Amino acid sequence: MAPPIDLRLVSSQALAATNTATLVISVGMFAAVTLIPQFTQTPRQVGYGFGATAGETGLFMVSVAACPSEHR
Repeated sequence: MAPPIDLRLVSSQALAATNTATLVISVGMFAAVTLIPQFTQTPRQVGYGFGATAGETGLFMVSVAACPSEHR
């Protein structure tokens, strides 16, 4: 029985570059979605952070989603 994908395709440099770029972008997005709320809710007394409530953090995340960082 033949494999559903040609395995030579998986080892190509073009696909490796695409997979690497996808991994980097995914890690960056995960870090942003994870760390931005933690940063905004950190109390000001710590020396960094905004001391925001959960609702304020949600509003902040909406503004982040509404403003794409793509330059044209």
